[in-house]
Amino acid sequence: MNHLIAASRLYRVLMMILAVPLMLIGAGYVVGHQVYTDLSIQAEFRHKYGPEWERKYEERHGVGSLSKARKKFAVAIISVPVVGTVIWLIRREIVGKSGGGRRSSRRRRRHRYEGV
Repeated sequence: MNHLIAASRLYRVLMMILAVPLMLIGAGYVVGHQVYTDLSIQAEFRHKYGPEWERKYEERHGVGSLSKARKKFAVAIISVPVVGTVIWLIRREIVGKSGGGRRSSRRRRRHRYEGV
């Protein structure tokens, strides 16, 4: 039975160590790739169409105004560190409640004057 408890603790620790950072790295990659792709398309349109590239870009991609698209990308870029911080705080709170202070609460310190 103890090996099952140890295995579940190991699983929880591995999930905290590996899963959360991998999710954040994956989210960062997706957002970064999307931003890179969009900026390269904008640069291509700027080079190809010259001064009227914004109008052509908006017509072709149907994004409405280009400033709205840029605001969406800014929100996406900012959201990755914010989500990472929230996950880190939640993880810290969970570990602090369940595993962080567990040993110290189990071993009770004996005082010199106890039991006299």
